[in-house]
Amino acid sequence: MNWMVASTDGVVVVSRVTRTLRTLNGIKEQPVSVTIKVDPILKLDGNVRIDLTTAHAVEVSGNLIVGSRILAQGEVFVRGNVEHGASIVSSDDILIRGNVEEAKLSSQGNIVASQSVIGADVQAQGCVTVGGSIKGSFVTGESVSAQSAGGSRIVARKSVSLDRIDADEGNLISTICVGMNEVFVQRLQESELS
Repeated sequence: MNWMVASTDGVVVVSRVTRTLRTLNGIKEQPVSVTIKVDPILKLDGNVRIDLTTAHAVEVSGNLIVGSRILAQGEVFVRGNVEHGASIVSSDDILIRGNVEEAKLSSQGNIVASQSVIGADVQAQGCVTVGGSIKGSFVTGESVSAQSAGGSRIVARKSVSLDRIDADEGNLISTICVGMNEVFVQRLQESELS
């Protein structure tokens, strides 16, 4: 067994180039080269307004407060809440330890919120996983899972998994759409608005 040790903290990125071979048993992919690199993590103190554009992974210690904005090519990890009016756009995964309240999250990867999503706009190309409830929010992803949903619109390409569906304070129940057609309709509506 071979071991590698990085000389700096960061996110390990593995890139693999393969070639396709035809065999008697069918088609097989064979590795040609493997590249391993460590992307640095930009560590920021939370609870202050942040306006950041970076190619690196980002870690925020504390809350991402009102009016903050992060645009990152790497992962974004927030150890607290994402508050009203804050936004995160990432080419990779977004991980939130706290609540997402009236904020906007957009990821080309997955989005994980450990607690609840309230009045937010959450859009992922991959999966959206919410540890608590989705309330009064718009959520879209490959698949969406949460403990409960109330007064929300959820659009998923493959699946939606909820322990229960609640009505919101105005007795508005959630709209849940699953399938490619719903995803395409949603993307068309978004492009017409932009």
